[in-house]
Parts: sequence; C-alpha cells; structure tokens
Amino acid sequence: MSIVDALDRVCRRLDEIRACVRWAEAIVREGGSDAERRASNEIRAASFIAACGAMEQFFRAFVEWLCGEIGQSGLRYVEIRLSLHSIASSGDFRSLQSLRERDPMFGRRMDLLNRTVSTKSCSLKVPRDELGLGGETIRPGQVSNVWAVFGLPGSGFEDLGQEVAMRVLADSRNDYAHGRVDISTFLAHPECEPSRFLDRISALEEWCFHCWSAGLEYLDSQGYRR
Repeated sequence: MSIVDALDRVCRRLDEIRACVRWAEAIVREGGSDAERRASNEIRAASFIAACGAMEQFFRAFVEWLCGEIGQSGLRYVEIRLSLHSIASSGDFRSLQSLRERDPMFGRRMDLLNRTVSTKSCSLKVPRDELGLGGETIRPGQVSNVWAVFGLPGSGFEDLGQEVAMRVLADSRNDYAHGRVDISTFLAHPECEPSRFLDRISALEEWCFHCWSAGLEYLDSQGYRR
C-alpha cells in the first residue's frame, strides 16, 4: 500500500468515527430511548478502540513505506546509516538474545558486523513484533524509536498536542478494552466528552500528515545514507 493510500484510509476511518460519535452525542442530547442511549454509550467507548486501531494501521504502513523506498534506492548495506542496521540485522540481534554457546555466538556477531560493510543491496523489513508494530497500541515512545532508527528529521510530533492526544487515547483505550473500568465510569472521564475526543482525533489526523511530510523530506534528502 502506498503512503497516499494509507493516508486516505486513515482519514476515511477517522471520518467514520467522527460521524458515529456525533450521532451518539445527538442521541443523548435529544433524549433517545433506553436502547438508543445504551447503543450511544457503546459507540462512544468503542470509538477509542477504533481510533487507536486506525493509528496502528497507519503507522505500520508508514514504516513499511520507508523501508520499501530505502530498499528501492539501490543502496548497499555499507551505504545506509548504521542505525538502520538495527532493522537490517534484526534476525541476528534476536538470535543473539538466546545464543549461549561461544562459537555460534561469535559467528553471529561477526555476521552482524560484516553486514555493516557489505556491498550487497540492502533490504529492510521490520518484523511484525518489533518497534511496537505488531498490533500494540501506539504510544509516543514507539514513535520516538522509529524516528531514531530511521534518522527522520525533526521530532516525531509536530506539537505537544499531538503527543498528548496519542497518550490519552492509548491510556483510555487500554483502560476500557482490558476491563479496568466499567463503561459508565469510563464515559464519565473528561477525556470521553465527545467534543474533547473529537479534538484528540483531529490532532492525531494532523500527526499522520506530519509523518508523511517528515517521510517525504527524509527520502528527498536521502537521510538514510550513512
């Protein structure tokens, strides 16, 4: 999937979530039936999970886009920035965590280091369970890790509001999804007030475009070179 397609998908998904939340808000305001009010509450609570899911899908697509573009650049391993070898040598790093025998361990260490000066064309692919991209709720720390690994320009967030929005939605989503609070207690929190929630997802939508802009700048300047 292209990054433009990923942006289109996340924006459409957030529009759907907005529409659902506004409907739920209208039901409460206009005094709907008991069944409608219960449905309204379920929709408002589920919207946190849906919004976080949209962020997870987009961020995964963003990282895969960067990896794909770097791979298509034709650069060799010796030419890419050293931090990118944490992805290129992901398998070796992971195996070193479990190796205990001396000879295999040193052999794997040498393989890893030799790859940093290899003249073979580089190939980057982030395993689904690394960098928090395997279905975990995206948090600011994971964004910072991706920025550091790739050497992306600027910060992972355009402003503090985007970072706060991500943290608030992640915390709220987990509290509800993991049953730490019941739905009534959850929706009584100020962050669950519809207008506040809509502001948060607008900030995250802007964050998606910030990622895209930073990625374009990075690729145009060949920031992945050593």
